[in-house]
Amino acid sequence: MRYSIFLLSVLLLSTATIRAQQADSPDSLNESQKEGRLLFQQRCPICHSSVMITHRPYAPVLFKGRVVGNEDRIREAIENGRPGRMPAFKYGMSSQEINAIIEYLKTVTTPFEMHPKGQPGAPPPNENANPNASE
Repeated sequence: MRYSIFLLSVLLLSTATIRAQQADSPDSLNESQKEGRLLFQQRCPICHSSVMITHRPYAPVLFKGRVVGNEDRIREAIENGRPGRMPAFKYGMSSQEINAIIEYLKTVTTPFEMHPKGQPGAPPPNENANPNASE
């Protein structure tokens, strides 16, 4: 019985997290952004989503505030990967598909579990702030 409750709670939490990492309204997405959402959901959440509140994601959670202004760096990371951290997708995805993912990510609001410096209970960061800028 406890195992069933545990599995149900994990399933509910993972669904809520993935939904939190979606755009405001699926109807407001253009065709390219819809394609990007589908590609992101198929290839990226294993590393770029927090599916359990007790575990941090393997890689940064991606949303509008991290993408806007960093499109070229993100495109390069998707295409060529990061040694020892992220595989390259340039042979498995077209430039159009990579651009669609980036366009979709520019519509994703700040996930509810994000807190500055990882501090629980802190207010969410400014969604349009560049996290790479010096403080």
